[in-house]
Amino acid sequence: MIYDSLNNFSMYLCLHTHFPDTLAFLKDHEGCLHMVTPGSYDINNLGAFVLVSEYESKPESEGFLEYHRKFIDIQIVVAGREKIGIAQTSNCRDQAYLGEKDLGKSDGIADYITLDRTNFAIFFPQDAHMPQISCSERRERVKKMVFKIPVLT
Repeated sequence: MIYDSLNNFSMYLCLHTHFPDTLAFLKDHEGCLHMVTPGSYDINNLGAFVLVSEYESKPESEGFLEYHRKFIDIQIVVAGREKIGIAQTSNCRDQAYLGEKDLGKSDGIADYITLDRTNFAIFFPQDAHMPQISCSERRERVKKMVFKIPVLT
């Protein structure tokens, strides 16, 4: 897992051939990321895409640790803020994996990070994560971009 300031994203471009395409998308929408309509957008015609969603954050009791085998997640909040639970899949008990959705569920003890407009997180297949968790007792409106980057084999 990588958790860093959005200003430092360019330092990680060397980690995957599709990461520069993510940066290009962000630069193409600089200053107006909050205006991108929810939906799915292809970012390079090579299997990488971004899911833009808006939702209300939720209490930890409504969340679950998830993981992906086929895609790396780059998560960027463009409005609001949320906590994300994090754990290594090797320290979790696998519950189920739905291959058609590339979504695995697991049980484990999570630590937490906070995402807002200033930072980002990258989750690799070994990184379980519990997104969309409220930072306080109140639910908060969040708009987020999740870049789905194919795992290179």
